[in-house]
Amino acid sequence: MRLARRIRPLRWNKTIRANSKKNSKRVRTNHELLKTLAK
Repeated sequence: MRLARRIRPLRWNKTIRANSKKNSKRVRTNHELLKTLAK
């Protein structure tokens, strides 16, 4: 039980970090698209 508790949060943090990186990339592309459309 102790090992399972320790392993789960590590995996969870990795997934959150990966998702945040993907989201940041999406936000950048969206900003660029908005800028081009505004012009």
